[in-house]
Amino acid sequence: MFTFVFTIFIPLALSIFFTFYYTKKSVEQTSVQQNLQLFKEGEKNILSYFDLINKASLSVYDGQKYNRSFYLTIKKTITPESESYIYQTIYSIYNFVEDLYQIHLYINKEEISYLFKNYMLGKGTIKKHHLNYSKDRRDVYIESVHDSHNYGADHYLQGRKKVITFHRKIIDIPKEDTIAHLAIDIKLEALENLCRDLFIPEVEKLYIINKWDDTILYCSNPSEVGQKMEKLWYDKVQTNSNEGLGSFSWKAPSFSGMIIYDHINKDYVDWLLVKQIKNEFLYRDANRIVRVNVIIGIVMMLMVAAASLFISFRFTSPIKVLIKNIQKIKKGDLKVKTKVDREDEFGILQNEFHKMMVSLNELIIKEYQLEIMNKENQLKALQAQINPHFINNTLQSIGTEALKHNNISVYQLIIKLGSMLRYAMESNQAIVTLRDEMDYCHIYFNLQKQRFGEQFKFYFDVDDEVLETPIPKMILQPIVENCFTHGFKGKKEHKKIIIRATKKEKKLWIEIEDNGLGISEKNIKELNKLFNDAYEANDKNERIGLLNVFLRLSYNFQSDVSLKVIRKENEGVKVRVIIPIKKTISKKED
Repeated sequence: MFTFVFTIFIPLALSIFFTFYYTKKSVEQTSVQQNLQLFKEGEKNILSYFDLINKASLSVYDGQKYNRSFYLTIKKTITPESESYIYQTIYSIYNFVEDLYQIHLYINKEEISYLFKNYMLGKGTIKKHHLNYSKDRRDVYIESVHDSHNYGADHYLQGRKKVITFHRKIIDIPKEDTIAHLAIDIKLEALENLCRDLFIPEVEKLYIINKWDDTILYCSNPSEVGQKMEKLWYDKVQTNSNEGLGSFSWKAPSFSGMIIYDHINKDYVDWLLVKQIKNEFLYRDANRIVRVNVIIGIVMMLMVAAASLFISFRFTSPIKVLIKNIQKIKKGDLKVKTKVDREDEFGILQNEFHKMMVSLNELIIKEYQLEIMNKENQLKALQAQINPHFINNTLQSIGTEALKHNNISVYQLIIKLGSMLRYAMESNQAIVTLRDEMDYCHIYFNLQKQRFGEQFKFYFDVDDEVLETPIPKMILQPIVENCFTHGFKGKKEHKKIIIRATKKEKKLWIEIEDNGLGISEKNIKELNKLFNDAYEANDKNERIGLLNVFLRLSYNFQSDVSLKVIRKENEGVKVRVIIPIKKTISKKED
């Protein structure tokens, strides 16, 4: 069961692991590709917005060839008429771009400060060194987040707001001297509107960082806007940002997830666009898949465990029964009965085990019965045994008396009878050749011919190659004797016996055929069935001569023998004996 569960658990665990791993990688790649594409769009929108502001600021140079440009106006002495033209120009810039907070113009020569706010133009005088302008030498640049200034304007224009400022120096062409300074304050809402579609609140965090001074221009967390960027991952972003779009994984107590960045670089813009994506959100789908797989895996494991327990019990219960039966057999109980109530492999095993025990029991019983029968036959032989020398001497005496009276036929009968008795009573010779058996039958037939005269004839049809085949002693005589006892009983006309012996398929075939009265088909079947059930015979059965012959053959040749009684069509009976041809056979009867 453990092995079964283990072989299911390991592939399932590996499947969940690799599914999570490759899903995670796929999610990472997909998320990075989507965000990089999103950053390209965001970069395009941000640059487009500040290009509009830049284009609007360049309008101060328009109309020079018509001698009516803003540029030419501020080079001259400021008059009420020129101030009206200044207002119109600043007003057009203010309306050209959305989300502007205020516009400031400072004219260096006259140290006059103009501030356009809420569609009103305020004027003031302020020294240049009092202005909070950066000493940046670039003609155009963007100042990071700061509080807005009033630049010495009238009190009704006062008020402060967090802004970023687009600065442009107005140059005296071609002298390249700065004659004025234009500062356009931009509301932070402008960046918020530009970045609104670049991140998902609560699960992603977006930064716009001014690379010149590391100030946060925009953050999805407003409290960080205007602060210096000091996070550890920022150093890595700065190092890799020169290559443009990119991403990397970051793991720290404060943040674990994916960082995607883009470098927005132009003459007046050098910003970093950075997004943080938490692992919880990035791998949300992957984790959901893993959770589903784990739940499915647990259900499968429970099902597998239940199936394993069921199969284990199904496997072990018949084995335990088999083991109990084997233990009973070891104790000597050979009549163990195995109940076969299954049709699977274990049912087949139980059935084969049952058959094996039945066969083994039959073999043991057969061996014991054959041994007992052999001992009984030996005992009967001992009981009936007469000293061969005494019989020989007695028969010789009778023969001598027959000769004295010139009775040659009696003498010959006595000699033949003596030969038969010596052959039958020789107890130390259990295995003989077929030739010996044939000689014995020949003497027996001669004695019977003396009895029946010309009414009895016998024939031998025996191949020479089988004459030396070893067979158990006294095998043919009981069969031949049955011909006279049963076949010729009551038959007065011609009697005939034929003995054939030949070799077929490496076996010895012996057929003894008579022309007696025969046996009915029913009795033939019963007789042949008796040979099949011979090992179950007991003392209550009448052991006829044929049965004894079959048992003795089986005892010497095991089960590789055949004895069959065949009913002839016209008259008589044929007994066929088939035994294997061996150079030597067991002498168990000794």
